[in-house]
Amino acid sequence: MNDGLNRRVSVVLVFIWMLVSTLKLIFFKMGSSDLITANFVVDSFFWGTSFLIILNYIVVAKANIPLIFFVTAIFLFCSLIIFNYKIATVIYLFFLWFAIAKTISRKDFEYLYAFCYLFCFIYIGFFVALNGQSFYYDSRYGYIPSFGFINPNSFAQFVTVIYIFSARGFLLSIFLSFFLYLVFNDIIYARSFYFILILQPILFLIIGLFSKRIISLFPIFIFIISLSSAMLVGTEYGLFLDTMFSGRGYYSSLLLSELNSIPTIFFGSTEKFDDLPVDVSFISASYDYGLFVVLIIVYLYVKGLNLIHVTKDNTLNVVIISFLSYCLVENVIVSYFLNFTLYYIMSAVFFGSSKKYI
Repeated sequence: MNDGLNRRVSVVLVFIWMLVSTLKLIFFKMGSSDLITANFVVDSFFWGTSFLIILNYIVVAKANIPLIFFVTAIFLFCSLIIFNYKIATVIYLFFLWFAIAKTISRKDFEYLYAFCYLFCFIYIGFFVALNGQSFYYDSRYGYIPSFGFINPNSFAQFVTVIYIFSARGFLLSIFLSFFLYLVFNDIIYARSFYFILILQPILFLIIGLFSKRIISLFPIFIFIISLSSAMLVGTEYGLFLDTMFSGRGYYSSLLLSELNSIPTIFFGSTEKFDDLPVDVSFISASYDYGLFVVLIIVYLYVKGLNLIHVTKDNTLNVVIISFLSYCLVENVIVSYFLNFTLYYIMSAVFFGSSKKYI
């Protein structure tokens, strides 16, 4: 195939995958397990198109897989076979975003992601219009709108992620923060949403003050805070963090206490705790996939931020740092659709010298 046809095929495949990923995520968060046919169709398209994206990469790029990526994948695959089947999620996630980063341009990716998010809100709007608004009772705020989701914070999560993605520049971030505050002040009660509305404009103001080393170490900083909030529960510092994170430190400590052997510490646990609200990304990932996987994720972000800083793309660094900050309070780091920063990280780490990325 020629380059033009390759591009069109790649864009169409990624577009279909993103679209069904949006539906899959919405169905999951709305608890629509009773829609058996719809879920089957969405799941089929999700796995089918994601497999075709990877296959398309192999055909287009002739499977030119970097050695470090190949070694990491083999290591994770062996861990999967021996210790924890859930590691397959991370292997597939890495391969998928690696393939997407290689086969479509940054411009195409951003257009597709923005369009699919628009579709997401249109779907939610139609759902509420047809079925009526749903409400969730919170002892602190009373009845609050949930837009059909089981957890009212799910809608806030969608709005927060698209804000992080869209607010690229100080003035734009100020405008969007002010606009979203006016629109959702009496609708969204998730403090993490308002935290990001304040944080991102500030990051644009101060990003130039930080050296490359400080910026690239930010993922490690987030990981350490996440661990501290869980491991220091009961101490004065731990109680402070637990209060700041609305009790997330306590729940995180309960989850980490289940990792009581060397294999579970390094490769995670296969047990499920669906009734435990653990929203801290790195804690949840440590439990589900183990310390090795978390360290690989941290390494990718450290190296990615370092390489992006070299290109002097401070805007992109702000977006990624803001997203990592959001990971302190929401479980989004290992998410096929919500973690859009994986595109930029994979592009920077493995294809940073290409004209497509710059």
